Amino acid sequence: MKRLYLLRHAKSSWNQLGQEDHERPLNERGRKNALEIGQFMRNNDLVPNLIVCSTSERTRETCSILLSGIEREIACQFTEELYLANATTILNIVHGASDESDSLMLITHAPGVAEAALMLGQYGNDQANKLIEQKYPTGALGIFDSKADMWVDVSPENCRLIDFIRPKYLSAGCE
Repeated sequence: MKRLYLLRHAKSSWNQLGQEDHERPLNERGRKNALEIGQFMRNNDLVPNLIVCSTSERTRETCSILLSGIEREIACQFTEELYLANATTILNIVHGASDESDSLMLITHAPGVAEAALMLGQYGNDQANKLIEQKYPTGALGIFDSKADMWVDVSPENCRLIDFIRPKYLSAGCE
C-alpha cells in the first residue's frame, strides 16, 4: 500500500511589485499555516518518507517550515516540473517515485494540485471530496491511500481520499 500527500503551498506574499511569480515568498499567515500543518502531521503520525517539491520560493519555504513542524528529517527533492504542474504531470511524478518510499508528499501549486486530488479522490471520503471540489486553499493537504504496491500503479481506480486538511480549520481548532 502507498500513501500520497498532496500539499498546496502556504499563502504567499504579493507585496513586492514586479516580483517574478517563481520568486514570491510566503506571507506571515502562510508561515504560520505551514508550521501548523507540520505539527498536525507530526501529532497524527502522518509523516511521509519522501517529499518532492516545486522549485518556487513559496513551495521551498512551505517545505522548510513544514519540516520544522514535523520535527523529523525527511528526504526532499526539488523539481522544476512541479512548478505550476497540471494533474497529468503530478501523476507522472507520482508514478516515477522510488518504491523504497511507502509514503510520498508533493508540494505544488493550484490548479494542478486540485485537479490531481479530484482525479485520485473519486473514492473514499465524500465530505472531503466535496470540500476539494469547492476549493483547494493555500496550505491545504489531501491524504490518499492506494492499494498499489508500486507508485507506477497508483491510479484513480485503486486510490481513496482519506482526508482533506485545511489550515483555516486547524487554526480555529475545528479538525
